[in-house]
Amino acid sequence: MRKTLLLLFALILVSHSSFALRLNLTLDDLNSGFGDATYNAETKTITYPGAWGGRGWWLGSVDYSLYQDVTVKFAATDATVKLVVNYSDDTENVPAVYANAGATSIKVTLDPSKRHDVKQIYLQRSEAGTLVLEEAYLTGASVPSLVIDFEDKEIGDTYSIVGWSGDAMTATVAANPSGEGKSLHAVGANWNSYPKFTVTLPEGKTLGDIQKITFDIYFSDVEGDQNTWKKIDYFFGAVGVAFAANAPTGTTEENVILNEAKATWLHKEFSLPATLPDELKALNNFDFAFGINAQNTDFYLDNINFIAGPFSGLNDAKASSVFFNKNTLYLNNSGNVQIFDTNGRLILAKQNVTTLDLSSVSRGIYIAKALVDGGVEVIKFVK
Repeated sequence: MRKTLLLLFALILVSHSSFALRLNLTLDDLNSGFGDATYNAETKTITYPGAWGGRGWWLGSVDYSLYQDVTVKFAATDATVKLVVNYSDDTENVPAVYANAGATSIKVTLDPSKRHDVKQIYLQRSEAGTLVLEEAYLTGASVPSLVIDFEDKEIGDTYSIVGWSGDAMTATVAANPSGEGKSLHAVGANWNSYPKFTVTLPEGKTLGDIQKITFDIYFSDVEGDQNTWKKIDYFFGAVGVAFAANAPTGTTEENVILNEAKATWLHKEFSLPATLPDELKALNNFDFAFGINAQNTDFYLDNINFIAGPFSGLNDAKASSVFFNKNTLYLNNSGNVQIFDTNGRLILAKQNVTTLDLSSVSRGIYIAKALVDGGVEVIKFVK
């Protein structure tokens, strides 16, 4: 396994992780105010000449669908503070949220039905005085995910396969072909041969919550066309089910494997359809197999990652509208995109683009949020 990918995952065969989006609100300029309240950006101080004046962030109309809460932290206050989220329909957060004297923070939960259209966020104080800000930010829901990375297995351990016969493929834990760590070496000698895994999702999650599966693949430098123009076949079933090699649960609509280089690690992904049968969607523990259908195969797999559909309120997400490949993020139509690290820090943002060059971004794991064709999609990818 490439050790640069281990920063966020425990070194066990099946490890659970989560990430939460965070978006900082600037303290350089609080451009919304009333009641003669003023703001000093140098000292980060709001001054209130009288009771219940307001100062904060004028947004106009901003889509915060990805976020659940607004938090503002400040030096201990000697009066009551109120945090208000004002939506574009001129309603405010309900119930009203107050922090009493002595408090150092305040948090409001966004209205799920209105957070796509936020007009302004501001702070009020119950009497004349000052409020010294420390930070302000929005946070999104933690997104459970699961990764299979083979690190607690011994070299030579084997996995089951799906195939026409038991010897149609070997799936063996092996040393990473390009560095330290371990991966799964799959060698097939017949069509319809796939490595198989038993998966247990994080508590409370089922297959119906999984939006997509990402994985790293390394094609050995051998003869054959395994690395060119291939779709992905995938199988799901209850633990112990007998999969028919020629009857996968599904096959990707488009080629996931393009005209790929050999002897290098590639990061790939495919989305799961909403049409999976209900009995499969209900599974937390299941057998899973996947791969390419080629007569002869010789490749390595690593970091098989099950990514839950990230947030409520994203039912309008466009399937496969965003994908990452070879230092570039691709959008299927012109749209707006933001790149976050796994601490929720905004790394890069562009508007009205179809591609985003990430060659200057350090290697690691990132989250992309894209607004394309009126829908929002969030993907997690490894660079």
